Amino acid sequence: MYLGLVHMAFQPLVVNWALFTLPRPIALGKLSPPFTYPMVFKASFRLCAAAAALLLIKFIPALVALLDAQQLLTGVLAPYLPDRILSALVTNSCHGAELGCGAQLCSTVGKYHLAWYAPQMGTGYYVPSFFVHFFAMFMPSLLFGGTYHRLVMGLVFVSGPLMTEYIMWGGSQDVRAHEWQGVWCLFSAAQVLGALGIEVISNGIVNKCWIVPHKDDYAANDYECAAANGATNGVANGFHANGAIPKKQL
Repeated sequence: MYLGLVHMAFQPLVVNWALFTLPRPIALGKLSPPFTYPMVFKASFRLCAAAAALLLIKFIPALVALLDAQQLLTGVLAPYLPDRILSALVTNSCHGAELGCGAQLCSTVGKYHLAWYAPQMGTGYYVPSFFVHFFAMFMPSLLFGGTYHRLVMGLVFVSGPLMTEYIMWGGSQDVRAHEWQGVWCLFSAAQVLGALGIEVISNGIVNKCWIVPHKDDYAANDYECAAANGATNGVANGFHANGAIPKKQL
């Protein structure tokens, strides 16, 4: 159960790392000026890393429950910390409407899927709500990305949060609070296939090569695609034959 919380904390970082690691075809991947790939990658990575750290802090009571260390930590930290801070660290202080909020660390069979319960720190000035996950997940592509990045994350948003809302529209507040995360996870395989589909389509539109570009050798693969499509004059689809230097990627 705790591993599921860790997965949620690092999900935006992994998704945006994959999204911004390599340049994409310029027809779909041109970044919003004045941003460049190194700048965007660093900014999105740091933003998502900060979001992951904040969520892990929020989940400290769940880790304490997993290790069954409430009494141990209370005894060790009581002389040094105020009661309110100590209580927030070792016991559940979130409200029932928060996603996955529960007094015990466990999962049960729910109405639509597994219901997740986890002790968490309550939302406040220093502790975020799950909105930080949404912000870190979707804002980098919306604010900094190009058409390609927004298409991919738009697909993720429609097939993830929106599809989950549609399925759980008639559920009670308690059902939504504890099953929402698990229902979204059901669509992860479809989301990966959709992202790969956008890769193939964009590569086909730009380079006339309907395959997934190889992540370690973009230039060579693009030149092979150009050559396979009848390029004989040394320059095809915007790529030079000598050195296979791509011009259709940033």
